[in-house]
Amino acid sequence: MNCEPILSTFQRAIPLATLVLVDMRKAHIPTGLTRNKACTVVKNCRLALSLARHVGWPVIHVRNSATNDKTINRSITGFEPEATEAVLEREKCSCYSSPYFADLIRQTSGNIVIMGFFGSGGVLATVADAVQTSDYVTLLWDASLDEQSAPIFSGPVLSLFQRYTTLRFSVRTTAEWLDLVRDYYDTNIHRLKPPEP
Repeated sequence: MNCEPILSTFQRAIPLATLVLVDMRKAHIPTGLTRNKACTVVKNCRLALSLARHVGWPVIHVRNSATNDKTINRSITGFEPEATEAVLEREKCSCYSSPYFADLIRQTSGNIVIMGFFGSGGVLATVADAVQTSDYVTLLWDASLDEQSAPIFSGPVLSLFQRYTTLRFSVRTTAEWLDLVRDYYDTNIHRLKPPEP
């Protein structure tokens, strides 16, 4: 049986993707005014991770290697890597600063959905590196926290950015992305029961 037509249809409808979670550790949850935003990020990341695991998509956990204190760097409950999921260390802002990240993306689909606690400028750095390597990136903006990159991924700046990167980059809400994935599975493969929250 030839699966190529199904796969190509799927890639046009919603790219078969590798879910990338960045620094989903307790130490990266901020305090103060941004704590409410952080709670929204955690909630939306939890929804995306639950669906990705439910449909069997690859998952990569990318962590900042600057802090190695195990007591403060435990995963947020529910984001502990499973045995089949990769865990990579990044030395700089970009996920691509891990020497194995690009190789793993290449081995899967070349399409990534990114979210999490990027630190200052991490989203922009990762997207810029992805564009250079011709990977396709979907940023779940309401499942990401990076105050420095946020202005780039909204309004007219985003439109210009997408125009000059040959549309290999998109920004979606978590709800939009979940709907795309569910619609694809419901239409093309099988009825997808929602994962347990």
